[in-house]
Amino acid sequence: MDLFSYFLINIFITLYINIFLLETSLEFYKDVCKAIIGYMLSSILISNGFFLQNIDIDILREINLNRNTQLDFFFQIITNSVSYIAWGLPVLLLIIGIVKNKIQIRKKAFYLLVTVMVSSILILILKYGIDRPRPFDTYTFLEKVTSGGSPSFPSGHTSEAFTIAIALCFVFRRWFVIIPSVLWAIAVGYSRMSLGVHYPSDVIVGAIIGITLAFLCYKGKVIPIKFQNELNKSIDF
Repeated sequence: MDLFSYFLINIFITLYINIFLLETSLEFYKDVCKAIIGYMLSSILISNGFFLQNIDIDILREINLNRNTQLDFFFQIITNSVSYIAWGLPVLLLIIGIVKNKIQIRKKAFYLLVTVMVSSILILILKYGIDRPRPFDTYTFLEKVTSGGSPSFPSGHTSEAFTIAIALCFVFRRWFVIIPSVLWAIAVGYSRMSLGVHYPSDVIVGAIIGITLAFLCYKGKVIPIKFQNELNKSIDF
């Protein structure tokens, strides 16, 4: 891994840790201390091999080469369903909201669309900024069973899947929405490794990005707070 990639990954982990460590009500010096702790934790994770290539490829080799090939078609369906669900579902909800003149449904659809859009833009920036080669390009012994053309890190499919899945959990708080959504997102992440197109670290960071952005958008960090307050009134409890 080159120095630029190391720097970007280190900064990303630091920011992610600090999102959950920092609180606006704390005094400034406490925030600074926690920021330093976050950076130290991220450095420790990386220096101890969390993102080291040999660990990544060892896990991926085990998953890809020892997979049940009879499940390839199933995982291809799962992996190919991401764009249709991540983008199609919000658009469908928006159409329903417009046709039925239901402002609550339109607001939920807008939240889902914005969240997926932000996730996709961030993923593209990280992908081409880090420009990590796909595992099947570096290790020819891997079996590539589906498409994968853009840079590897992080996994766009996994990010979109977790983004829409967690966002759905926020706006439709029913077990029959939450459980299938989360299981589907997990299956998407696994499929990217099983089909030989992503490293485990690509998938892990993609999932973290998806979960984080769904949470931030829901909390009004991306969507204007005035709209967010109205959205909260329309949430199903």
